[in-house]
Amino acid sequence: ATFFEEGMLVNGFSTDEATDPKKQSEAELVARFAAWVAKQNTIKIIAGQFVVIDIAYLQAACARAGMEYFFPRYFIDLHSVSYAEHLKKGAPIPMNNTKPSLRLDETLKYLGLPEGPKPHIAINGAKLEAEAVARIIYGKQLLEEYKKYPLI
Repeated sequence: ATFFEEGMLVNGFSTDEATDPKKQSEAELVARFAAWVAKQNTIKIIAGQFVVIDIAYLQAACARAGMEYFFPRYFIDLHSVSYAEHLKKGAPIPMNNTKPSLRLDETLKYLGLPEGPKPHIAINGAKLEAEAVARIIYGKQLLEEYKKYPLI
């Protein structure tokens, strides 16, 4: 495997932790995730902030494991959904000079949710993104751990 120092810093892992033989392999992990997804009694679609990175990772992990990618080619992009929500409600779009800068933390703040903890651990981001999608699309809370943050 190839490790990039910047990515390791963002995710808070050392090379030793990432290559610990006691942890499940990528192939085991993606197979378990595919089995979990298959058991869910919902529409099988991936959603998240800038989800194309997650999709590329999952597709590559499936290919390395000799598995077929298990999500449809369509997805829900939280950035686009949040942008539309801001426009619908007349909320200002955060800007970086002349470019829109509606990052995940801005969407979470807009929804009254906490910023994602640092370093970035994927499961924490996935939960916050799922909560944000539920609040914008369905107008309801999803996960028990975020019930203390009221809908706005």
